Amino acid sequence: MNSERTNGVFYTPPEVANFVADLAIPSSNSTVLDPCYGEGSLLLAAYSRLLELHSKSPKKQIFG
Repeated sequence: MNSERTNGVFYTPPEVANFVADLAIPSSNSTVLDPCYGEGSLLLAAYSRLLELHSKSPKKQIFG
């Protein structure tokens, strides 16, 4: 996928999203807000990170 669209918007590659999630989500009870979620790569990475940390309800901790 092209990282730049015709309207000038840039999307976060999954590798970068995973890296950011690993750094930004320190515990299983963290809450994540991505107000500019676009294709949702950061939200998907956050969900995966919360699962890795054994969150009991990751879907309730992510907002976008």
